[in-house]
Amino acid sequence: MASQLESQGKFREAIRCLYLAVLMRLDESRIVRFERTETNWEHFYRIETSAAPKEVKYRRLTQKFDLAWYGSRPCNSDDTTEFRSEYLKLTESIRSKIK
Repeated sequence: MASQLESQGKFREAIRCLYLAVLMRLDESRIVRFERTETNWEHFYRIETSAAPKEVKYRRLTQKFDLAWYGSRPCNSDDTTEFRSEYLKLTESIRSKIK
């Protein structure tokens, strides 16, 4: 969905999809449970103290997402590239630990 939104120039929406994908991947992997009632920063603090792969820049993603989504900061394809890169880093790290 993020790729489709990005192709339509909807970069804010694309990074939202990718940010949520990070949270969902952590939940699906049983690393950090996703709680709909928690804020992004509450998620972040639980991720920080969990067994989540440490090479992913969760703080940076959370800061950038909050500025884009709640601060209406303009986004571009570089932003979606960064979020996608971190998401792929996460999925690869999880995959390599399963093997």
